[in-house]
Amino acid sequence: MIGRAHHVILDAPDPSAAAEFWSQVLGLPVTHSSDDFVVVSQDTTTSGWAFQRAPGLAPSTWPDPRVPQQVHLDVMVDDVEAADDAVRRLGARSLDAAAHVWADPAGHPFCLVPRPGWAPPVGGATDPARAELDAELDRIVAARDRDAMQPTIEALHRVLVEHPDDARVLYEVGGAHDTAGEEEVARGFYERALDAGLEGDVLRRCGVQYGSTLRNLGETERSLVVFAQAREAYPESVSLMAFEALTLHAAGRLDEAVALLLEAVASSAEGGEADDAKRYAAALRGNAEYLRSLAGD
Repeated sequence: MIGRAHHVILDAPDPSAAAEFWSQVLGLPVTHSSDDFVVVSQDTTTSGWAFQRAPGLAPSTWPDPRVPQQVHLDVMVDDVEAADDAVRRLGARSLDAAAHVWADPAGHPFCLVPRPGWAPPVGGATDPARAELDAELDRIVAARDRDAMQPTIEALHRVLVEHPDDARVLYEVGGAHDTAGEEEVARGFYERALDAGLEGDVLRRCGVQYGSTLRNLGETERSLVVFAQAREAYPESVSLMAFEALTLHAAGRLDEAVALLLEAVASSAEGGEADDAKRYAAALRGNAEYLRSLAGD
């Protein structure tokens, strides 16, 4: 061995801003800071990532080859979708949604890669109580019969008694009432779930369902506000685009509705987050049939 890896050093026009971004992504502190050089590492005695000032840095234009990546980083994560959401909120810019490729605020490309089976959990040990609750919710939802939702509703309400303030429990209860056609009841639970701090992919799904519920209740303007907020957080979500287009149609804004549907198709073709629409395939087909029936009247 000739040597041991020390810092990975990246140029940045603002090293402090770059270091703060990566400090939050990696959960590591800033251990050295000067005007031109900032280090993020486990502690002051370990190697880590360093950022040096480069005032004239041209950010990578990848996948456009004009300015190559030069270097890119793979970041191992437990949940790629949740990590996508987290880095987006920190200011990262999506370069390839399907491949989970991002650029940090200084333009450095990095990939979010799923943790392989041999690696220990990135986020540390899972809270056993949380894991047990999520497993119970998954079991109840998987066993539901969309044509007979009362057993599912009753099972979820029993869980709600034990966890009255849990965001995901509130969301799942709302979803069950929504599926049963009890949209006014569902609305209240969706709003409580959002107030309780819903996050990650469940937050995106709540945006789809809450926005659609408001549309079905005749509150198209409020529905559009909900969709706008959700799409700001999840701009590549095909399902959000599709269901917002339905609200635009309901509001009589037909050209905008068609334009957004075309955007959804284009996003899917370009590798956007199309998988999230699979959950709602039946609802999308049902809405398509309903619109065709209107055309036949």
